[in-house]
Parts: sequence; C-alpha cells; structure tokens
Amino acid sequence: MFKHVYVDLCDTLIKGNTTFMFLDSFFTHNYNRYYWFYRKISSSFIMRAIFKLLFTAKIDLNRRIAIRFLNGYSRNSLKIHVQWMLANNLFIKNKELADVIQLAKNKQIPVTIISASLDFIVEVIASHLSLNYFCSQLVYKNELCQGVIIDDLLFSKNKIFDEIEKDAVSYCFISDNIQDVEILKLCSHGYGVPTLKNEKVFIKNGIEFINYDKLINMIKMDDYERV
Repeated sequence: MFKHVYVDLCDTLIKGNTTFMFLDSFFTHNYNRYYWFYRKISSSFIMRAIFKLLFTAKIDLNRRIAIRFLNGYSRNSLKIHVQWMLANNLFIKNKELADVIQLAKNKQIPVTIISASLDFIVEVIASHLSLNYFCSQLVYKNELCQGVIIDDLLFSKNKIFDEIEKDAVSYCFISDNIQDVEILKLCSHGYGVPTLKNEKVFIKNGIEFINYDKLINMIKMDDYERV
C-alpha cells in the first residue's frame, strides 16, 4: 500500500487550466487591453499551430508570453485574487478526487499537489485544502512578479520524484497530463484521469484509468489491515 498521495492540479484536482483561468480573471478585474489582444491573436489557427509545434519540443510559448503580463504586480495582489476566485467558486474541484484526498488525510496519509501551475496559485489552493505542494517558481524582485518562470515543472516533475521518492511502490500519483506518462508508468500506483486529449496515449502506454471507488476501498482496506 502507498504511503503518500501526489496529485496533479490542472484538469485533475481542479477542472481547467488554473494558470489561464487566473490570468483571464485577473485581467478582467485589472483590465489590460494588451493581454486581451494577445489572447485574441493567440487563438488564431496559425498561432495555435506554432504553439503545438513548439510544445512537441517542450516549449510552451503561449504560457511564457501570457505570464509576461504579470510583470510588475505584487505577489500579495496575485495571491489575493486567487483567494477571491476560491471564495467565488471559480475553481471547481473534481469532487470524486477531493473525496479520495479527504479520506487519505483522515487516515494520516500525506497528500501533496505537484503541479506546473504558478507558485502563488498552487500555494493558495494548497493552503485552502491543507495540502503540501510542489510547483513552478516565478521570479520576484522586492515581492514584485517579473513575469518569468525560473523553475518550471511542466516537463520535469520527474525530478521531484527522483529527489524525494526512491521506492516506486511507496506512493500514488494521479494525473491527467500526457507529459506525466513516464512517471505514471514507473510508480506502482499511477492512475490517469481520462480526457479526450489523453485517452489514446494513456491506453497505448498501459496507464490505468483512475477508479475512485477502488482507490477509496484500497485506502480503507489498508487501514483495516493495520488494525
């Protein structure tokens, strides 16, 4: 039985891409016409084709450009807006996974978010749910965001597991990300959250789709066996 649960954030625990959900909400309340102009042109067929090509080379140009618009905003103001989004239910949880997490916590099994989303977003959500976390790190100077990522987990979550988890049978990892396939394959309890985007890749790589009831029963059974 696993001794630690790790969960991806975007489209796994929270429905949607939390980075762009935040950016769209933040720049609606702090209107920036240049951001919205960029959002318009970035959705064009040509730009999407360029982004897709670069993504195969492990370059998320769309995200890099969009994050630049955060340059000059205080870390505190960014966190406050995440808190506002939580208070207004703009981040919708995957209820079934939330139930698994709550049960694990009740059984004293540590739960950690491991996400490529931005640090202030993950920090606030993790604090709200009383979870540990690893995330991408932005550059700040005098607590002002510079709009640049210094440590990106988008294609490198494996380095976290290499550092903190030496035994593949000791942890559970849950993710919808195609980029996480190798991690899901390596650990004994790797579960994919199926979507239209990842289903074929997960099946091809033998990734087990998550069965929430089965996972809950595993946690309950482990607790029973330890009594």
